[in-house]
Amino acid sequence: MEPNLSSRKYVDPVSHDGIRDALTQLASPKFFFESLARECARSDRNSTPLTAIRFLLVEDALGGSQVESSSDYEIAIINFSKALNIHSRRSDLSARMARFEFISLLACTEPDTEKYISRVRNGYRDQGFIARASSVLRISKEAPLSLLNRLDRALESN
Repeated sequence: MEPNLSSRKYVDPVSHDGIRDALTQLASPKFFFESLARECARSDRNSTPLTAIRFLLVEDALGGSQVESSSDYEIAIINFSKALNIHSRRSDLSARMARFEFISLLACTEPDTEKYISRVRNGYRDQGFIARASSVLRISKEAPLSLLNRLDRALESN
């Protein structure tokens, strides 16, 4: 008898079909990396700004509420992805990169980035989790990997 592949123990925490994340319907990591290269080229060609924003969901130790089961984690992830979708423009790209990590690409500068982060945080009101964010503005002709490396360092410094 074959195992039930739809059972929870067989579903990877970040499963996708190559384009969309199965849980959140945001872009998958593979699709995000392909799109990042295209967006960097478009940014250079059109001389437009490109900002990468990383959101990391962390348990709120000060909030007082306890996360009791894995479904609480999944609900927090789904609610955060909804907040990203509601506050994103159609031209923006948001992806779920890891279980609690999301990255958004926006064609905007620093003041607009801060407004976007604020809107997403205000739109996400889940008990037990807070969204940490860091952002970097792409430097002209910067390679996609360099942009992501700077984004990693920005989150570590926060």
